[in-house]
Amino acid sequence: MEDLDNFNQIDPDINHFEYNPHFETHSITSFSEKLNIDKKSLKIIHHNARSLMKPGRMDEYHMYFQTLKNPFDILVFTETWLTNNTMGQCNFDGYQSIHLIRPTDNHIDFKLRGGGISIFINDSLEYKHRHDLNIMLPHMECLFIEMKFDNQLYLIGGIYRIPKTSINSFIDHFNKLIEPLKSTHKLILLGDYNIDLKRNDNYKNEFELCLQSNYLIPTILKATRVATKNLNGQEIISETLIDNILINYNTNYQSGIIESSITDHYSIYVMLPEITKITNTEPDIIKYRAINFMSQRFLTIICVILISYNPYTIIMLNPPTCNTLIFLMTYTINHSQLKIK
Repeated sequence: MEDLDNFNQIDPDINHFEYNPHFETHSITSFSEKLNIDKKSLKIIHHNARSLMKPGRMDEYHMYFQTLKNPFDILVFTETWLTNNTMGQCNFDGYQSIHLIRPTDNHIDFKLRGGGISIFINDSLEYKHRHDLNIMLPHMECLFIEMKFDNQLYLIGGIYRIPKTSINSFIDHFNKLIEPLKSTHKLILLGDYNIDLKRNDNYKNEFELCLQSNYLIPTILKATRVATKNLNGQEIISETLIDNILINYNTNYQSGIIESSITDHYSIYVMLPEITKITNTEPDIIKYRAINFMSQRFLTIICVILISYNPYTIIMLNPPTCNTLIFLMTYTINHSQLKIK
């Protein structure tokens, strides 16, 4: 039963795609007016940039973060489309940066344009670039930093699954990457997974099983990409939940979407509060009962209760019988000249 309870805690269909008080959807204006942002919390945002070096794109982002009254400690971008020649031109004041650049390799089928991950870390934070966790494959890209927050060791990763590539290969590599890390670090995995969690198909189910086996939950619960396409002469609006932030299921958090028009993806964010440990200096007062189990009244009532029930039924733990016995035993204890010290 305990295993079932644990499974239910991390089952997205039970807990995470229904109403969730930790999740909010914002316009740019409503987020800028958000008053309950804890300055001591760890605040991270992700966005699929569709090229950071597109003409005017960085100006859009500077204006965007200025309007949001940027509270974020870490900025994660996927699909940066940066190259070794352009990544030095991409900066945010007050942030250090690390980048994963898609290579030009004749032996591996990489597109010349696309992909890439960038993480910008506030100058006030200490971090370590985990080069050993960098992944650049035709179907998967990953970039990680390691840092301490609230006396715990975190791995914060940007993840991108290249569309129109093998989802099974992605899930397999994702599982191999995460499985050895879950016992040593708390995880925050932000990215564009290109697996629609609103769609009920085998790929979505297999990905969710992978998350559950690694004790991860998705924190973003509504569509993150809204696109218009032409189908038989009619414009069709498609809404997909393909961007997400995955965290350990027992993590306290707030998450949300910020609806913006910089690209056809919305920004997504997560905030983790700093948990202050409060030491209780007052002594505990323990109340207990002194029960005279050998009193004639107590023994007489217990005997009457036991004689009234079939011993075989008691041994087989029939639930109604047990509940009745528990009630009668409790009643007996409460009314057997007990003293409270």
